[in-house]
Amino acid sequence: MQLKNGEFHSIAFEDGIPSGIFAHIMSDTVGWGDLDGNSSTDAVVVIYMSAGGSASTPGLIPVVSRPGGPASLGAVGLSDRDGVESLRIDNGVLTANLLVHGPEDALCCPSVQETVRYRLVAGQLQQIGAKTK
Repeated sequence: MQLKNGEFHSIAFEDGIPSGIFAHIMSDTVGWGDLDGNSSTDAVVVIYMSAGGSASTPGLIPVVSRPGGPASLGAVGLSDRDGVESLRIDNGVLTANLLVHGPEDALCCPSVQETVRYRLVAGQLQQIGAKTK
């Protein structure tokens, strides 16, 4: 999928009912730092994807500096309707502070703070260590 101005829309109609895929980058939540150890500034951005309805699934996409320009790598999907509060990259480690659903939370309203750490391994973000709450 290729984004234009940080968004992607694909709408189809089946039996007169619209369906599609919608995606957009959250430009206010970006982690900056050297993720791949080459002393260049990389980024991790948040993308929200929806196939219609109220579900909106976030993902984290690393964007690394390369000689030919920035290159996006594979996304890591998070859980439906979770929130990304902040991202930070230090010493090659991405720290994602999330709001996730607790056992009593409604789908609209995740309330549990969780921290997850990732490292770039073979071009993919891999979780390191346990999630902390």
